Amino acid sequence: MSSADEFSALSPDAPGDASARGGEYVVVARRYRPKLFGELVGQEHVAQALRNAIKTNRVGHAYLFTGARGVGKTSTARIFAKALNDPGGPTDAPSPDSDIARSIDAGEDVDV
Repeated sequence: MSSADEFSALSPDAPGDASARGGEYVVVARRYRPKLFGELVGQEHVAQALRNAIKTNRVGHAYLFTGARGVGKTSTARIFAKALNDPGGPTDAPSPDSDIARSIDAGEDVDV
């Protein structure tokens, strides 16, 4: 196999790539990103604290999510935003079918 063949096999438009098959390529981390508090792995204590804040109606005016890359900061913030902006009012189990939830999941909501 020549180096040109190796390069073309690694290119985004390679025959085995989703974009060449007409599908949209999605990074694995985004495809399997948690969408509910119960799906957060390794952050159960954070999820429980945020759930309790919502249930007791004692949500702070600001939250700062910090940590190393890949620990779930963005996922947690998006779930929390969906929970607070649910059409039925703040809930610890946001509806995944609402317009706001879909826009937050897609990263299209300008406020999140």
